[in-house]
Amino acid sequence: MKIRPARKTTELRGSENPLLDFASALNRGAEGGTAALEARLELRAPRRSQKSKRRKKLGIYYVVDRDGAISTGIREDQPARAQRYLEGHKARKLNELLGRVLPGSLKFATIIADHVDNVHKSAKTRGQRRRAAAVEYQSVILNRFFGDKTLSEYRMQMSIDFKNQYIDERNAFYDANPHILRKNPETTATQLLRLLRYAVRSYPERHGCFWVLNIHVPKPGPKNPARWLRRQEVARLLLACKGYKWDYERGEWMTKDIVRPDGTVVTTRRVAPENVAKRKHLARLIRFIIRTGTRHDVMLSLAWGSRMKLPCVVADAEGDGWIHRRGLAEIDTLKARPSTEIVEDLKYLIRAWGREDGYILPDGTISKEPVHKYLIRPSVGGNYESYLNIQFRKLCNDAGVSRDVTVHSLKHTAVSWAYQRGISLAAAEQMLGTTAETLLSHYVHWGRDSRVSAMSEFNDRVSRRKLRNIHHHDPAPDDRVRPYDRPFKGRARQK
Repeated sequence: MKIRPARKTTELRGSENPLLDFASALNRGAEGGTAALEARLELRAPRRSQKSKRRKKLGIYYVVDRDGAISTGIREDQPARAQRYLEGHKARKLNELLGRVLPGSLKFATIIADHVDNVHKSAKTRGQRRRAAAVEYQSVILNRFFGDKTLSEYRMQMSIDFKNQYIDERNAFYDANPHILRKNPETTATQLLRLLRYAVRSYPERHGCFWVLNIHVPKPGPKNPARWLRRQEVARLLLACKGYKWDYERGEWMTKDIVRPDGTVVTTRRVAPENVAKRKHLARLIRFIIRTGTRHDVMLSLAWGSRMKLPCVVADAEGDGWIHRRGLAEIDTLKARPSTEIVEDLKYLIRAWGREDGYILPDGTISKEPVHKYLIRPSVGGNYESYLNIQFRKLCNDAGVSRDVTVHSLKHTAVSWAYQRGISLAAAEQMLGTTAETLLSHYVHWGRDSRVSAMSEFNDRVSRRKLRNIHHHDPAPDDRVRPYDRPFKGRARQK
């Protein structure tokens, strides 16, 4: 860490505490040198770039100990608050030190087993018993790495090694079994370490101890940005909604033979016809987002007819109408949800879905209370109470689409396809419900057709001829002469 120049240095030390002295003595005897609990407050000057002519910037208190300097973010005019921060810092260091020294040879396996027993005892409902069974399964994975180690042996690097080892093992398992649904092993490893941290923190409280050992949980790595889908991949997803399954070994759709009543044998690709009813509304979700760019959370609340507190679709028997991404009486949030008209590609779907859900009656009138209220709903009716990430992940696995595809990739696809077709940013901003800056910075992806058209424009002879006729070094007649536009007055270079 770069040390800032100190304008003024003062030290504020905490009050004497026998427990602190005891832990400091243990720490000196175990590791030698200056104890980690001997921390002090140091006042440092602000950065030079923060200096202002209007008023004098105040210094910032730093906590300095054996591990380095930590900024408290507290200015020099609040010494009492800085003192409280120092005492809290020492208390945290004390808990970590006592967790390593006092338990002695206490093993992680003992703590994990105690936590599993406590979870099983407190499980009363079916959901709690299911959770207890999941904790017991997760404890087996933790014991395989941490079980034979004691608390005094724990270091931060052990959590990092566990996470890397778990990710490598799961990726190797998925590569060997491509038909199994892939999950993100990094997320699972983080959940396991959080479970271990909770077990270690709750053990002293249950047994009347006063030490706490902090288990380090590494922060998740950078997420891969969502990508857009090609038409072939979207077609695969829609076919998987109709009962198709991808064969990873042969690189084509699975097939099966069906014997008809007359005895003839027919080969079909619909190997899972039961998925047609289950994934019917996933197909709706895909078709709707591809054409409108509506976000995932808005889609799950989209209802038929005018709604005051729900996103809604208001249309007539011909499919003409509006998509209101927020309720008619809802207040808009930071993520704008503007209303847009129903485009031509979506009108025939609105007509078919409206008749199927009872919103458009057979005589062509509109029902105020349709049979099905929500546009996207499970097969049993009602609405989805949580996101469809798991269902969509299973769909991608059956369709043979790579695992980096998410539901949000559909919005990226809608924007990218619109941009590649040459739709202006103003029209895309109005119809897709996203600002032009966000479209360009996050959602727009160039396709091969866009690259070809751009190359053809740069290779056009007429455009190149016009480009050569422009004198880029001459300022405009009404432009003030800038320093780099003034003629050179020095001696000419000898040739």
